[in-house]
This record gives sequence, C-alpha cells and structure tokens, in this order.
Amino acid sequence: MKNFKTIYKTVLCIGLTIILGFVACKKTEEPLTPSDIPEPGYQLAQGNNSYDIRIKAYFERWGTYILYQFTPAQINWKVTGYDTYYKSAPAEEAFVDQQLDLLNETFFQYYADSTLQKYLPVKLFLCSSLQAGTSSQQIDAYLLTMSNGRFGGYQSFAVNGGNSAISNINKVTYRANVNFSFLKMMDLESKMTKSPVFLSLTDYVNAIVGTTVADRYKRGFLASTSGFSDQAQDWQSYIQAITAYPYSYLTDVNTDANDATAKGILSPVKDVNGLIRKKYDALVKHYKDQYGIDIQRIGNGM
Repeated sequence: MKNFKTIYKTVLCIGLTIILGFVACKKTEEPLTPSDIPEPGYQLAQGNNSYDIRIKAYFERWGTYILYQFTPAQINWKVTGYDTYYKSAPAEEAFVDQQLDLLNETFFQYYADSTLQKYLPVKLFLCSSLQAGTSSQQIDAYLLTMSNGRFGGYQSFAVNGGNSAISNINKVTYRANVNFSFLKMMDLESKMTKSPVFLSLTDYVNAIVGTTVADRYKRGFLASTSGFSDQAQDWQSYIQAITAYPYSYLTDVNTDANDATAKGILSPVKDVNGLIRKKYDALVKHYKDQYGIDIQRIGNGM
C-alpha cells in the first residue's frame, strides 16, 4: 500500500477527487469506513508568491497540505458527512506570510520534522476567522478548552490569525493554545499514548465530593479538572498547564493552596504530597522519550 500522502500527491496532480474510503492513511493507521460522500478535492496553490514557495517546502518536509484557499465543504468534510461545529473563513492572502512566521515561532519549531511528518494532520487550514459552536468569540485553533472534543473535518487541523490583526496577537497565548490543541488532538485520537507511570500515580476510582482546590492538589489533580475519574481530562490538564507557562511560574512559591491558577503547582505550597511533581515528571519524560517533544520548552517559549 502506497503512503497515503504520496497517493494524495499523485491523484491531485491529475485533478481527481479522492474517495478516502478506499485508501489507508499512514498517519491515522486505523482503517477507514467506506463512504458515499467523496472528499472535496484540494491542492496546494501553484503561485509564485513567497508563501506559496514556503508552503510547497513544508509539504516536501512533512507531507501536509497547508491551505489558505478552501471552501466550507473542504474544511468541514468528514468521512460520513460534514461537521459544521466550527465556523471559519480562509486566511487573507496579504497576511499568509506573517501567519506562517507566527506558526514557525509558536508551533512548528517545537517539533522535529519526523514528528510533524508522522503526526501533523494531512490538512492544515489557515484561517482569518475561526469560531466554535454558537459562540462569536474568535479562537486560535480547534479543540480549545477542556470540555471541547470536536475535531472539525477529517484529518484536519485549523489555526486562526491570517488577518490584519495578526501584529497584535499575544504570541504567548497563541503558542499555548495551538500546541495544547495539537497535543490534545493527538491524545483524543490515540495517536500519542499516555504515560503508564502518570496514570499509576492517580486514584481515578474514589471521587471526593465537595472538594476545595487545595484538596484536588493533594490528590494530584489540577484545578482545571472537573472530576476525578477521567484520565484523558487529567492528562490534558497537565498538557494545558505546561504548554501555557514557564517552569519558573509552575514552581513559584508565592501562591496560595486554594489558588486555581497553575502558578506554583510544583511548589510545596500546592503540591503538599508531591503527587503533582511526580505526575509532571512522568508526563514530561514520556513526551521526550516517546516522541522527542520537550513539552516544557513550549511553555518556556524557548
């Protein structure tokens, strides 16, 4: 079976629409369900703009289609239909170069080419507007917030920022959001595993009713979790904290035991039983050993 992306490249070159139900994707590895709904065709832009040249180079490195021209059908397509949970608009072409610069600085640089080649979805959509559900609020990427489990289109990831406001984007927040969203997607789709050591340190069976934030910390849970039996939410809450903040903030002792932010979660003020530190160490080590990802480097912004 040929590599999925090689098939895409060959078929797109002759302008045919692909029916994904008849091919296997190396990046997903699980078999696809045959569908009567063909995927809308798409291809890399063929212009000679600086961003077209950069996008082609990215495709050669990672095999991912970075798309700034697309229709609602293309971004919303799923194997069995269309997911319209996210409302999007394509990037404005005048800002695509700046959007690629932003992604280089806040996202791409934190992963080896081999990692992006294997795990970055087939389609990366560059948006000038991206909203989730019925909210009118702009978001930076798919899957933000702990409660959002919507993936958008099949084998797709979408990021915001391709508009005139890009120069005013808070890069620290954008970096945290895009990396959290990407790593959350990898977890929810079981592309990347959880650390057995991390899971073994936590009691997911015996919930405590009416806990304070300090009680959660004692059990090794972060304040952003809403329950005590969901392994995925627990794992993702650590990813969210680590990708959002530098190590100096996570270890800051100038905090309070009932403070609900990530400040000082690795300090004895909040981590009185040492469980948060052990789980943090297990998660960081897991991503380094298994995937070559230094997740704390993302939070450090280095």
